[in-house]
Amino acid sequence: MSLIVRRASPERVPGDHERKETYNPAKGWAKGPLFIIMIVVVLCAAFFLAFALVLAL
Repeated sequence: MSLIVRRASPERVPGDHERKETYNPAKGWAKGPLFIIMIVVVLCAAFFLAFALVLAL
């Protein structure tokens, strides 16, 4: 008969009250980089639309 022993995870060690870690989750994209990415996407879409129209004519 085997006995499986589960260890406590480091986050849940009993009596460990000294661990004070701060967690700063990401708040989302900054407006500057997001604006630049959207400009690039719009320019690429306009290029391919114009290219398709030139080929169709």
